Amino acid sequence: MKRFACLLLTLGLLAGALAACQQEEEPSSSVSSAAATAAPQETATPAPTPTAATTAAPSKAPEATPTPAPEVGQELSMVEEEDGEFGLPGLTLGMSLEEVETAAALFPDEPQLELVEEREDAHFQTTIALYRMGAQTMAGRDFTRKLTFWDGELHSLSLELLAEGGEDLEPVFQSLEEELRARWSVAMENELNVTQAPALDNGETYQRSRFVRVESDTGETAMLLNALDQETETGYRTVCLGLDISLPY
Repeated sequence: MKRFACLLLTLGLLAGALAACQQEEEPSSSVSSAAATAAPQETATPAPTPTAATTAAPSKAPEATPTPAPEVGQELSMVEEEDGEFGLPGLTLGMSLEEVETAAALFPDEPQLELVEEREDAHFQTTIALYRMGAQTMAGRDFTRKLTFWDGELHSLSLELLAEGGEDLEPVFQSLEEELRARWSVAMENELNVTQAPALDNGETYQRSRFVRVESDTGETAMLLNALDQETETGYRTVCLGLDISLPY
């Protein structure tokens, strides 16, 4: 009985001690909960989205405006026939004297054939006859037509312009030369000094000859632009222009 009373006393002391321990732990837990509640929660801040750097588009250089090709004169268009060969309106190389006379009668001004010279050529063993036949307008000027026949067949056609009153025909030559080079490929060109040249029909003399020669696409006919220049104190003056159409040589 005495042992049982001691056991009860011991159990009572243990229960009191346990209750005291629980009371001491609860404030600590409350403090921890309060601390947890008071502590600010860290919020993850999203990283800023990288912004692509604005790159200015390179300015487009203005396109160059193509330079228009210089206009080519139309003066020499009359010497090119439909088949690409050279000739004069109404006249074609190889025509007989009679055919030329018939063709001349159809021209608006009905030009007459005027014999200038006829001779026997020992080198070519042929009779060469030179005729004048009216005028052909070109580059605003009236060129004299000259026709050369070999044994009665038209061998070459020429247009000739002589200076008048001391004028210089160089501007006319330059205009025709520019058109000639623009239309056809130059086959030959040259510049020659001339001595003891005979006087021209207008009485002018010359000391220099220049020419530019082209051929048709087939090579069956050729055309030569020629200038005769007179030497002066200040340079040269063009006193005669010639445009010759002939068979190749």
